[in-house]
Amino acid sequence: MKKENKVLKAQIEDLSQKIESLQENCRKEYNHESRHLVEASSSQSLDPDTTKSLDFLGNGFEDLMSFRNNAINEITVIKGKLQTLSEAVSKVSSALDDLQQYSFAFNVKLLNVQELNTRETVLDTSQLCVSIFKAIGANVNLQDIGIAHRVSPRNPSSKPKPIVCKFTRRLTREEVMSKRKKL
Repeated sequence: MKKENKVLKAQIEDLSQKIESLQENCRKEYNHESRHLVEASSSQSLDPDTTKSLDFLGNGFEDLMSFRNNAINEITVIKGKLQTLSEAVSKVSSALDDLQQYSFAFNVKLLNVQELNTRETVLDTSQLCVSIFKAIGANVNLQDIGIAHRVSPRNPSSKPKPIVCKFTRRLTREEVMSKRKKL
């Protein structure tokens, strides 16, 4: 879920940059077009056909400027909505981090523990954890463990699958961790 959240943040950032570029291009075009209109209208004497052409171009230019202003306003609205979405994604990301940290407060991950058999049950894994914890001097029984199971490793290898052991009380986890540090 974290990976998807990072991808979403990257997409939002990319959209923000594209919108900013689009808005900047609209502003540049305005400056370029208005300079040409001023240069054309500052001619000294104009014949009637030229004046009519300039009036036609001026009206077209006014329509174009109206469209440009509407586009810039719409871009500003889209930027605001994108900013709101970005803030919401950041809040979700923060909530996910908090939830993960809270969840980990009850968990212990055991690495390189030989599998009892290929079809190891949750009860087998829980009993294995209890025996390991007792071997290091922690006072743990089966009721102190909510669940213990094997998980697939991030990088597949020939090593045994790691065990995630979730305790029912954080105090029990802390006792196991303190005994582990004394080894």
